[in-house]
Amino acid sequence: MIKKIINKKEIIILSLMVLVFILYFSFYGISRHQAFLSEYYDMGIMDQTVYNTSKGRILQMTDPAGFQSINRLVIHGDVILALLAPLYWIYSGPETLIILQVLIVALGSIFVYLLTKEILGSNKIGLLLAFLYLMYPPLQWSVIFDFHAVTLSTTFLLALFYFWKKEKYLFSAIFFLLTIFSKEQVAVTITLMAIYFILSKRGDRRFNFAVFGLSIFWLLAVFFWLIPYFRQGQHFALVRYKYIGASLSSIMIIIQKLFSTNSLDYFWLILSPLSLLPIFSPVILLALPDLVINLLSSNTNMQSVIYHYTAVITPILFLSLIYSLQFIQEKKKMAIKYLLIILLMATFFTSWKYSPLPYSKWADMRPFQNRLAETNDIELWTRILSDENISVAASGSLAPHFSRRKTLIRFSSNYIKGDYVVLLRNKVLDDWYDKKGSIDAYNLLKKDPNFKLVYGRLNLEIYKKI
Repeated sequence: MIKKIINKKEIIILSLMVLVFILYFSFYGISRHQAFLSEYYDMGIMDQTVYNTSKGRILQMTDPAGFQSINRLVIHGDVILALLAPLYWIYSGPETLIILQVLIVALGSIFVYLLTKEILGSNKIGLLLAFLYLMYPPLQWSVIFDFHAVTLSTTFLLALFYFWKKEKYLFSAIFFLLTIFSKEQVAVTITLMAIYFILSKRGDRRFNFAVFGLSIFWLLAVFFWLIPYFRQGQHFALVRYKYIGASLSSIMIIIQKLFSTNSLDYFWLILSPLSLLPIFSPVILLALPDLVINLLSSNTNMQSVIYHYTAVITPILFLSLIYSLQFIQEKKKMAIKYLLIILLMATFFTSWKYSPLPYSKWADMRPFQNRLAETNDIELWTRILSDENISVAASGSLAPHFSRRKTLIRFSSNYIKGDYVVLLRNKVLDDWYDKKGSIDAYNLLKKDPNFKLVYGRLNLEIYKKI
């Protein structure tokens, strides 16, 4: 009877933690979108892809570098976006993706709890680690940075590992498919996970080898068949690693990047909230693929914790943390309670230092500040241009508000293919993605006899092709 009461209390506590996370970050994410802080890259792209799929145009989107309709597989193998389309039959818009992302990521804490309970045999430690998971700064940043299918893999990987370990292979197979379809490189992590189960002789041998083989097959199929077929060329991201070669100079550059101050800062930001403890378990090796991908990339955003690039690394770190605690518990039974105190202190300190929460030094409170003066005007024009057949060229932060249509053109010189151009002048003149290109396109638009300014107030300008 006492055990049942304790379990019920733990369920209530865990449910409340998950609920608070969902409510706050859903509110934050929607407020951020409504404050025009979401962008074409990537909320506009994701919203258009899911919207088009919900209308029967499977994984169709507008080429970010042009105006032609392309398949999402030109860019990434995140085919799970097609599975999200039915949600748009209930409510169509970025808000659906925002809430879904927060909900699924929050549920990852349940699998952290269950895995801790399974491996360490302690419900209380399970609750503590579930709390640490929800408070983990890189996870919080990833969940509020627009929407990315790969962010869902944070929970999917934890669920896959849990059911795999429990030998519940139907659920394992379901989460295997959900995980592998979230983004192409996740297949490498799952392959290593399969090797872990094979070498440790855990679980069903046939299932282990099936996952191993299917992961390799999917990885090769996406990189060497699907993407080249739709793109008519190699994966776009390979250009970020074009400096890598067999020469001595290339090897030296790789070593310099891996041990640079920037890389060391990155390691500190992902490991310090967990008191560096994950490094004491070999399970951390499962994170190597994404760590290497991020650290060697010429795209410096990939070495930051405020984007979605830690999504695959986060669940591996928590698995490593659990196994590290198991190792310590078996060797020194009295030490673990002090480590848990240190973990809590590290969590609160790093949360104050660089989480997105309101009390943090890194907090971004713009979503809760004054509304954009042009808000009502923008909402008016989203209704006027609601016909999905109207082709719209939109500047970065306006794009996610006009993305439910067949053709959404990122504002550039390609605006000439749009029926309408909608832009915030100040954002165009200070475009984070391509400032010079945006300014040149804007100056061209102002002189273009084929477009007429039909509405202008404050920074909002609407042009119509005539």
